[in-house]
Amino acid sequence: MSASSSQLARGRIRMREIARESEAERKAIEADLLASLGRTATPLDRIAAESISAAVVRARRLRACGRDDSEQRRQIAQLMRASGFRPDKPAP
Repeated sequence: MSASSSQLARGRIRMREIARESEAERKAIEADLLASLGRTATPLDRIAAESISAAVVRARRLRACGRDDSEQRRQIAQLMRASGFRPDKPAP
């Protein structure tokens, strides 16, 4: 195996690790969003939480690499508004 082949193999392994880490982070954010509803989540809530959590993870990854995440942040705000993803009102 040449040096470039081993670098490619390491790169592929690292990409899979990043994908697993990102998915674990996304699932944790999704669970937090759904738990914060204070009510049973609807199918639409679940889709919205999945989309929002994926956008949040992407924004964090971009920022961690020193890249501009402002477009992702705008998308997150848009997803929040469009989904109507809101917690239940607190009980009196």
